[in-house]
Amino acid sequence: MKALRPSYKATLLLICLLFLMWGLAMNLMNSLNTSVAYYLNLDGTNAALMQLFYYLAYAAAAIPAALISHRFGFKGGIISSLAIFAIGCLLAIPAANTARTYTSIGFCIFLLALFVMSLGSAGLEANCNPYVTRLGDAKSEAGRINLANAFNGLGSILGPILLSFFVTAVASDPYQATHAAGQFLEDKLQFLGSLKVIYGGMAGTLVLLAIVFLCIKLPHLPCEIDATPEERRARTSFIAPFRHPHYVLGIFALFLYCGIQLSGMTFVGWFAQEEVGVSLGASAFLVGISSLALTAGRFVSVLLLRRMSEYKLLSGFMCCAALFFALACILGLAGLGMIGLTCYICAFFFCSVAYATIFSIALRGLHKSELKIAGALLVTCMLGGGVFTVVLSVFASLTNYAIVLLAYVPALLYISWYAKRGSKIGVAQEDIDPELVVDPL
Repeated sequence: MKALRPSYKATLLLICLLFLMWGLAMNLMNSLNTSVAYYLNLDGTNAALMQLFYYLAYAAAAIPAALISHRFGFKGGIISSLAIFAIGCLLAIPAANTARTYTSIGFCIFLLALFVMSLGSAGLEANCNPYVTRLGDAKSEAGRINLANAFNGLGSILGPILLSFFVTAVASDPYQATHAAGQFLEDKLQFLGSLKVIYGGMAGTLVLLAIVFLCIKLPHLPCEIDATPEERRARTSFIAPFRHPHYVLGIFALFLYCGIQLSGMTFVGWFAQEEVGVSLGASAFLVGISSLALTAGRFVSVLLLRRMSEYKLLSGFMCCAALFFALACILGLAGLGMIGLTCYICAFFFCSVAYATIFSIALRGLHKSELKIAGALLVTCMLGGGVFTVVLSVFASLTNYAIVLLAYVPALLYISWYAKRGSKIGVAQEDIDPELVVDPL
């Protein structure tokens, strides 16, 4: 059977669906944390292993995914990542079955499932982000990657919504619901059954996507067409991308941003409880509102990028985010916690453009055969979220969560400087302001 060759728009839509899937998986894991801890009788330390296993695998898988992509192309990298992702989802089914009787063993299998899911998710991100940047006109690459990341945000919002349909106890408060009904065992079995439905459905969707990608011909990008094998070997070393100053500065900028976004999402609920006095359930709802603000900002940025350069947009948005985080800190300390919380959430709207845009401009000007390794190294910057969360959590325990927000201000100002100056160091003018269309073959 002859493989179909979709248009660039259809290909971009398929890639956006992949962004949605790994956003869904990540936020689903975060949303399940409290309920898994309760129904499997885990303490806070053991429950935190879910995030630890997920992000460690996420960082570890990026480089191997790039090597697979280099050997078999972006299509091979995407299909293999979808297969690994689906296997991880399927492992959640025996984990739920085992946890019915043997709680500890079931949780260990679930940790393995999350680890495998993360391997697949990281592989998708390591392949899809650089692929989107070169899929079409160079002038609109920042808009494309921001649009794709907006679908990632939609997936993050869909996670809690999906839980509200399948897991009634999670949608409200598992502690209150089970104690009021006095039916802990029945609720536990219902919860574990819902896990099987959710992850089984995700596995089926991933398998269908893998079949679709297997049956189509993805447009070839210049980075997949090197002159000679010798050039390919010389240009795809891990050292090659670090010869570009703007790329090195971009890695640091992305590391800082990942730390800000992931730790900021973790702290928004604690800030609300400490400075406003909201309940545990309301604080969880505020995390969803923050995700909504982040997603809205990504869609708005796609429209703004039609009228202004990504450099100016990123620089301006980072200054605005720094201002709102500073206001949240000052207002929180001044006893105006509700207004401070509003500023906190507004800051995420302006943070929205950072990840995709930094990714795009950091890769700009690199040799075509350096793209896969360079993109994978950027994906490992997700470790910044774990580092920031741990360090700032310790600092917050000694002070409070309002003061912690001040740490974001210099980091955001650095990213603003990077957008305005650092991203242009050593980059040719035609790469900064491309006029020609660099369509694939």
